[in-house]
Amino acid sequence: SGDMFAGLLRRPSEIRTQKEERESLQAACSIDVVQAAAFLSRSGTELVAIVEHCSTNRHDNYCGATISGLFAAFSMTSMLLSDIVVECPGRMDLGAICASAISQLVGGIAELSGSAWALAETCVTDDFQTKEKEIEKHEAKVGAAAEKRLNSAAA
Repeated sequence: SGDMFAGLLRRPSEIRTQKEERESLQAACSIDVVQAAAFLSRSGTELVAIVEHCSTNRHDNYCGATISGLFAAFSMTSMLLSDIVVECPGRMDLGAICASAISQLVGGIAELSGSAWALAETCVTDDFQTKEKEIEKHEAKVGAAAEKRLNSAAA
């Protein structure tokens, strides 16, 4: 199509200077470094959640969600590290660009999987009404206990 060569038809004033391009890559590099650290931190919180939700006495669908979240966090970290390989030195590396794309795809699928697990736990369970009733009973107990304490304190 004609759009493929649109860049060649630009006037020199529209073309970014090498300095502007380098500054843009440095900014992207800095952002990716911070995001990679954040995703590594998220993987730590996912590990804590895995221990909580996947224990033998409390195995629920959130177990699957947190495992998927861990895979997503590692995949997104991999994507960002691959981007850093290209952006920080400002050199083209097709292998790193390919690795970034694959990691982003895997991370997106893992996020989708985690969402499906969480949806199954909260919305699609047979005992949805039972869970609501348990919550209401618990709230009633807490409310009654609080009212009892207030009454005894007032007396």
